Amino acid sequence: MRAITKSSYLSKRAMSGLTSCWDWVCHFATYVMHRAWLLEIAFLLCAASFFALLWWTSRIADTPVSQYIQTTWAILPVLAVTNALPMLGVSVFLGRYTISDKPSEALAGLSALVRGDFNRIYGHPRANPFRRRAVYRATLRRAKTGAFLFEENGEPLYTIRPYWDGIWFFGSSAYVKNQRAERSILYPTHELLFCAIVMLRIVAVLRASGSYSLGRRGRREQGSQGSYWFLEDFVKTQKLLTPPIRRINIHDAQRIIYHAIDSTHYMTEELQAHEGAMVRDERRDTMFIHYMCDYIIWMDFFHNKLMECRVAFVRRRIAIEKLQPYFEKTMGGYQAAHEGVINLRTANLVRMVTAERIHQVKLGTIIPILTTAGALLTYICLQPLAYGLFDHWYARTVAGVAYVIAATSIGMNLAFGVWLLISAPQSRRADLMY
Repeated sequence: MRAITKSSYLSKRAMSGLTSCWDWVCHFATYVMHRAWLLEIAFLLCAASFFALLWWTSRIADTPVSQYIQTTWAILPVLAVTNALPMLGVSVFLGRYTISDKPSEALAGLSALVRGDFNRIYGHPRANPFRRRAVYRATLRRAKTGAFLFEENGEPLYTIRPYWDGIWFFGSSAYVKNQRAERSILYPTHELLFCAIVMLRIVAVLRASGSYSLGRRGRREQGSQGSYWFLEDFVKTQKLLTPPIRRINIHDAQRIIYHAIDSTHYMTEELQAHEGAMVRDERRDTMFIHYMCDYIIWMDFFHNKLMECRVAFVRRRIAIEKLQPYFEKTMGGYQAAHEGVINLRTANLVRMVTAERIHQVKLGTIIPILTTAGALLTYICLQPLAYGLFDHWYARTVAGVAYVIAATSIGMNLAFGVWLLISAPQSRRADLMY
């Protein structure tokens, strides 16, 4: 019985490993198919090696130079025609999408939503409890624990619900038994901390994607000193954000929440910098809108979890009906702004995918244009000089180089044209989680 159990366990592990390998292969194939320049580099290496081997092993190199000149010029019209095909395809493809005005509209709409809930997002800490560190410090202290546990026996104690309330921490009976705080206070505090972690992860992804404006290439023309102080301190906190989350002590939890509070100021200044930019990059703008929408959504969850923690603490002494005016004043524009950001994020997804496709098309044209230009220059400029100034062996070497470049360019132009006709493979859905 024990042997059967052990064999079944090993078979499950083997199947799990095969599934992981297959998922990795599918993900890698999707990544490569989205990027024409990777396929072109692979094609360039293979085709150039093949045509070079074909040249030196065939009798073309033994042909007299006077006869070879007549045959080589026949390649030029073919090269010109094949180069025109992908250029025409690029023009048609780029002409289908006119989205230069859409990111500007989305940035203006996003900024209007943020300003519509001014006090909750921009308000001074004296009038805004969501910016007041003492409020969060008191919330962590009421949890009465030295560490926040998110995993027990290898199993997570929470469920991600990004399209509802962010996270549901369900814990376990053994975990609650060892804690001094009540469950109604302890669990929302875990959820508050998790939302802060996700907010900072989004900032990290934004910085890694290159779609930011503040601190770009060491320039400090935009943004306040507070944003740059946040960025300097944020580097020290990133190691705490690496998944999976298992256990966070109280001191690290306080650092994470404080950085999440400060990140709101930085992200709003990023929004202002993108909105006022004079030069537009559709790909960078749509990526920033995507990350900014995710940040605001999780910031709303973060603020909502703070209110849950405060309600759980005061409801033991004050009737919930008496707190209703306070909730309406504090979270007045929460629901409208939250729904508006979700709708804006959904509309921006199509624009982001389109801008990414256009960016890849632009990158994909670089190598075919360079190789075609190199082949034409070799045929028109280098070969006549080689025939007139050097011996026959060197002239044939130059002719071989020109032949390899031209043949590779013809094949690469055709391959790029086929890539344009093939629809992009389906990629993973961009969930509200990082």
